[in-house]
Amino acid sequence: MTIQETAALLQTMDRVLLLTHVRPDGDTIGSAAALCRALRDLGKTAYLLPNPGITETYESYAAPYWAEEGFTPDFVVAVDIAALSLLPENAKKYASCIDLAIDHHPSNEGFAKESCVLAEMAACGEIIYEIAGLMTPMTAEIALPLYVAVSTDTGCFVYANTTAHTHRVAAALMETGIAVAGVNKALFRTKSRTRLAMEAWMAEWAEYYDNDRVVIMQIPRSLCLDYKATEADVEELSSLAALVAGTDCGVTLRELDAMLGGGLPLIRIMPNTPAAVGAGTILYAAQNVTDAQLNAFRAVLAQAGLLLPLPEAQIDAASAISGCGPAFCFQFADALALGGVRAGLSYPDACRLAAQTMLGAAEMLLQGGEAPDVLKMRVCSPAGTTIEGVLALEQGGFSYTVQNAVTAAYRRTVEMTRKG
Repeated sequence: MTIQETAALLQTMDRVLLLTHVRPDGDTIGSAAALCRALRDLGKTAYLLPNPGITETYESYAAPYWAEEGFTPDFVVAVDIAALSLLPENAKKYASCIDLAIDHHPSNEGFAKESCVLAEMAACGEIIYEIAGLMTPMTAEIALPLYVAVSTDTGCFVYANTTAHTHRVAAALMETGIAVAGVNKALFRTKSRTRLAMEAWMAEWAEYYDNDRVVIMQIPRSLCLDYKATEADVEELSSLAALVAGTDCGVTLRELDAMLGGGLPLIRIMPNTPAAVGAGTILYAAQNVTDAQLNAFRAVLAQAGLLLPLPEAQIDAASAISGCGPAFCFQFADALALGGVRAGLSYPDACRLAAQTMLGAAEMLLQGGEAPDVLKMRVCSPAGTTIEGVLALEQGGFSYTVQNAVTAAYRRTVEMTRKG
């Protein structure tokens, strides 16, 4: 639908319930609040469905419009929602009866009976500005939440999605007399001590690739727990990686949990490098996953190697073996090969022998079902050559050194995940 058609449709509606998306940001809250105000100015009954994920940052803009308990709508409108999967838990009962969706995401799934999707707009707030302007005079009560919507989705007008239209909308909103200085300070220039500490951690543990052109930062759940971070502390951290000078691409990975509304199907995986040749180990921990979803996941990764389910609390310890272990094996293979060179072999021949020997030993360990120490002693003849070699390894602290390598790798994993 066009903006004109959408405005005309909205004017035929009454008893309207407006939906916002899970983990609501300034665009969904500001847009919905502004549209609700515009509808009320037309004499309509309109409310926002309370969003359990809203933070203190945006609560004041939505609070005057929260639906009364027991309100039964005649029409349901989704604002800035691209997919039904983004509905908060309390909004899912309306999934099959959404009359209108107003959105700017090109990925919008077209779930509503009617849709106004304008992907060229930087924020949904820009669309609501145009719609509201066709329905009622632009008042400060409508303009303020719209300014929040437009400014947050453009990073205070610095993101690449900002257009000339965005600036024109912002200018028109400011002309209503709204106090934008306070909004800008609260949204973009004020940070809690917790937020600053989390940003410092993310910057310290950032990973750089492709000659530093790509930076990846992470927000693990443990970090949020250690700092007792609120959702307000965490919101907008996703933009931090994009601020690093000299990079072409900044990506922030946020570990998901119940903050998305709870009950979402999640699978955490930890593959290792041999997966590239179909001989890897993929550790995984699943929660809220159906049998069908788990089977689909296994089917996708079946060709990569062994899939091993573990409690999530054991993933870090297991990855010290499977994730770091290939490097330990390569180091042992190199040591075997160098020993072969000392005995008179060429290094390439010695490497092939070491690799095939390790492969065969691994197959015996996997297929035989016997413990490593049992298989080891089967190779060791009394007073033979192998037992002498094994004794030399132990005199060099082999077992103790390998155990230390695993525990050191595990400690480093925990440190990188939980360090404050």
